[in-house]
Amino acid sequence: MDDILKGKKVRVLSNILLVIAALLFAYFIWSVIYCSTVLASNFQNGLTFKDHVYQIFDFYMQNSLGHLFDSVIIAALGVILRGWAASGKLAAQAPAAPAGDWSPFEMPDEAPEIKTGVEEAYGEGIEDDKEGKIL
Repeated sequence: MDDILKGKKVRVLSNILLVIAALLFAYFIWSVIYCSTVLASNFQNGLTFKDHVYQIFDFYMQNSLGHLFDSVIIAALGVILRGWAASGKLAAQAPAAPAGDWSPFEMPDEAPEIKTGVEEAYGEGIEDDKEGKIL
């Protein structure tokens, strides 16, 4: 029952994200129209497109394209959450228990044997002499 509620919560969250994305997209459209009216009045006052191309595109980018980018990202997140909830992968699955009586909080009875590079290369029983040379 709890997994079903989690799935419904994710669907509600997905719908909220999609509504926010739609509102941001509507605000983007309004801001493009508003920017166009501001620039139209500036063109009437003597602004030329040829001399101020960068400033005109920068005006649009600063005032409207950020809202488009945000709406696309939020809508993609909403669609991903909706697909994730519909696929059934939302249910928390318990990880498989390892074989035997193993616990991460208990120390093993015997410590593993650690070999040095010398022992791995030449086998066991090799000892250093007093001068540090391998026999």
